[in-house]
Amino acid sequence: MVKFKPEDGVTLATPLHQCASQLIRRRLESMWKRKPVVLTRADPEGVHQMRVASRRLRAALADLSGALPEKGERKLRRRLRALTDALGAVRVLDVLLGSLQIKRTKLPPRLRTGVDPLIRRYRRERTLRHRELTSLLGQLDEMEFEKRFHRWLKPGGR
Repeated sequence: MVKFKPEDGVTLATPLHQCASQLIRRRLESMWKRKPVVLTRADPEGVHQMRVASRRLRAALADLSGALPEKGERKLRRRLRALTDALGAVRVLDVLLGSLQIKRTKLPPRLRTGVDPLIRRYRRERTLRHRELTSLLGQLDEMEFEKRFHRWLKPGGR
């Protein structure tokens, strides 16, 4: 659902393109500000928050597509989808590892050793997926994804 805050300065007289651009910009900034936490690997919650933010951005783009420029939109959406997918791949493993570790503590000691190889395997997989995510974020930085997105949102900008 699209919501504006009073500080957004949106009124009934505000052109639709301006409202849409403002909301998309806010969603983009909400997602992108989580990047430093994701890159550190220190907190799985950062991956979760960035993924949620990316999904909200994609939903807003879909909801407001008629009020946004068409030129360049497909490329940005494709890259955003790739980012959401990469975040999702890491998040799934974070949830799986968290669940396995909790269940492991509830097992009798003699059975815990049977779960350990599985946990190690998923940790290795998570490391690999996180490297891929880090690489993708680096590529997006190199192509100035955030700046391109902001430029795309400006009237006549591309």
